[in-house]
Amino acid sequence: MLEQCGNHFQADRATLHMRFSDNRHPDYAYEWCSPGIAPVSECKSLLDILEQPGVRQHIDENGWLHISGSQYPPAVSMALDGYLRDKNITSVIIMKLAGIDDATGYLSFEAVQTSRKWDRDHREIIQVLGKLLSDAMRQVKSEKEINYLAYYDALTGLPNRLLLTDRLRQAISLAARTEKLISVLFIDIDSFKAVNDTMGHDGGDEMLIQIAKRLTASVREYDTVARFGGDEFLVIMPLLNSVNDIEASAHKIMSLFDRPIAIKGQEFFTSASTGIAVFPFDGDNPDELIKNADMAMYEAKSKGKNRFAFCTAEMKKEVLENMELTNSLYRAIEKMNCFWSISPR
Repeated sequence: MLEQCGNHFQADRATLHMRFSDNRHPDYAYEWCSPGIAPVSECKSLLDILEQPGVRQHIDENGWLHISGSQYPPAVSMALDGYLRDKNITSVIIMKLAGIDDATGYLSFEAVQTSRKWDRDHREIIQVLGKLLSDAMRQVKSEKEINYLAYYDALTGLPNRLLLTDRLRQAISLAARTEKLISVLFIDIDSFKAVNDTMGHDGGDEMLIQIAKRLTASVREYDTVARFGGDEFLVIMPLLNSVNDIEASAHKIMSLFDRPIAIKGQEFFTSASTGIAVFPFDGDNPDELIKNADMAMYEAKSKGKNRFAFCTAEMKKEVLENMELTNSLYRAIEKMNCFWSISPR
């Protein structure tokens, strides 16, 4: 876009610079130069012009700035003249991009050595171009927000169940080739309802946010911490060599709950029950591994909470037998109801 517009306006250099109001995005800039014109490192040309006395204020008030030859707006300091001469910039036109909520954008065209006088028609075209750019950036931002909400938890910023499942599927594919183990830890916060009842839902949300930060800080860069729902978290730890490594990681994660969590000036001690499933022993797909980790978590909770438990063959057998017994009881009750409904009174 900068190349096409730069050629159309017969400019030697075209720059788009974005400044964000939050701390999540760094400032960035794009630059195009015509053949034979040296690029300016990190688009410093536009940045330095904007920092000259009176320039940014003039642009903010008028929406644009046009300097050609020795013609300067009254509000712009003549100190800019020395800078432009030093950089061999004979003409410059800068347009502010409007309508972007969390960012300020500047689009500039510069003439180097050979003077260009951009008239009112040029400015109007650049204004239209700026509006189109602003609309496009708003659309990109909306699409990013929609994509973020689809794959990340809105409260903690952790991957949600959908992204977790996708990453676990990729980890399984890699582990099958490298013959490494994958540990899936299903973590449930013990007595979380008591925090909600005591401090309200805002307090409960703050606890979940702090736990999410602790979990993220305790794992490796390529591990995944996800919020599975409510007060449940899942941790995927791929590329492990042995069960001893898995047990050591589980002890490290459980130790995170030894320290109190401060909420609204009050300290809360909480604990967690954790179930662990291991690929390839406890399943070869995401659903099976998560289900078995969940099963092991309930085993840990039934043993007194504040502990972790590995999924075992006996555990899976017991769950299967209980399910079969439950189904048999329901079928028996259904047959009894049917018998009593057709038997003579």
